[in-house]
Amino acid sequence: MKNLLRDKISKKKFALGIFISIPHGDIAELIARSGFDFVLLDTEHSPTSLETAETLLQIMDGYGMTTLIRVPWNDMVMTKRALDIGAHGIIVPMVSNKREAEYAVKSMRYPPEGFRGFGPRRAMLFDKDYVNTANKELMLIVQIENEEGVKNAESILEVDGVDGVLVGPYDLSLNLGIYGKLENPKFIKAIKDIAYAAKKNGKIASTYATEDTIDYWLNYGYNMLLLGMDILIFSKALNDLLKIAKEKVEKNFKA
Repeated sequence: MKNLLRDKISKKKFALGIFISIPHGDIAELIARSGFDFVLLDTEHSPTSLETAETLLQIMDGYGMTTLIRVPWNDMVMTKRALDIGAHGIIVPMVSNKREAEYAVKSMRYPPEGFRGFGPRRAMLFDKDYVNTANKELMLIVQIENEEGVKNAESILEVDGVDGVLVGPYDLSLNLGIYGKLENPKFIKAIKDIAYAAKKNGKIASTYATEDTIDYWLNYGYNMLLLGMDILIFSKALNDLLKIAKEKVEKNFKA
């Protein structure tokens, strides 16, 4: 097994991905064909079941897409089941201290480095030596989403086996009491502290960005961006199309 996303970041120092929250094969195929470096398949907030997630992975693997699954919680059973179906890495939400980061690492690593049970039912179809390559190639990104996590960012990101951090700007700002206020000095200090901790430890600094906030995050040193979520992109496209059509009808239509 080879984690292509790890190689891309190592060589290009940057990667662009997208959220999948709509559990349908057509969405997975369109995204896999689009040229993104990776996809985050969300099972925390979306209705995607593990069985459906496996089907989506089967589609995207055919296009060489690096797939990361966001598990619902920092739980060893959820983690191993997501990896067993063939994910290239895991996103773990709400990691607030070093102990939780160490637990996340051990949950996805085979002994003696961790306590993941052996049963990679799909993952080993593509790598007969999976038990030996998994610990090295699988990617772990932890989410820092509250004040405790910000305070402990350096100790979290110094943990061996944590590849990087994903800042959830809305959860983080919500937990800081300033929901959605990305220009608030308290929020800016938090994301700067997290980016500094990532860079100091040679780890990835990732976040969710829109076309309006890409420059914002680049300026603060984030080098792996999730450029929106499928359902929101689709919704915006529909609204924009309808708005343009209505304007043209109002201007040009003659009954």
